[in-house]
Amino acid sequence: MQLFLTTASPSNAVYADASGSSQYKISTPFGVRHRITTISRVVERDIPRRWSSSSNGTTPSSNGHGAGVGNGGDRFALLARVDWRLFDSSVIHFRGRELATREFFRKEGWGWYGRHRVFTARDGREFKWILGAYTSELQLNDSAETPVAIYRPKKLGLFSKPRKASLEIFPPFEDILDEIMVTFAYIERLRKTKERTARSPTLLNK
Repeated sequence: MQLFLTTASPSNAVYADASGSSQYKISTPFGVRHRITTISRVVERDIPRRWSSSSNGTTPSSNGHGAGVGNGGDRFALLARVDWRLFDSSVIHFRGRELATREFFRKEGWGWYGRHRVFTARDGREFKWILGAYTSELQLNDSAETPVAIYRPKKLGLFSKPRKASLEIFPPFEDILDEIMVTFAYIERLRKTKERTARSPTLLNK
């Protein structure tokens, strides 16, 4: 399964399948004090719309944690949230749990931008996110290092064929797609932050 991003930023994009149907949305509004990333999943169109009150009247809500309406009229329901912390471990809210990232992930091995991150999925299997030089890759944490997912950034096509940014999930791992999306939202932003820091002498010396 391949999900294409509507923007070049994994932290602020709608993720659509090959047919153009929206599947997920990741949003990270700018915040001066701290940032929050929300990961939302599309609501099937045949599910009745619920309405909630707001200061501006009534707004569409998906399930009590509605993430609103996206472009094209797609409705999204909140799946998870990442509270970013500058001087402490960030916090992931997912499936009724609130875990510091140091508890959600285990550090293992080394990559271009620090240590890789291992997490345990709902089915008990361990998965490892690889923090690569230009992208993030997910694999089973086994001896075969079985590929699970890979993020491919956007290419402008100056010296090669242009392509949209995409996240590819290999079969048979679509059954943990929610967990892949939530952990990817954290990992790729972490990797990108470390990449910018490494390339900026000003940030590096702070």
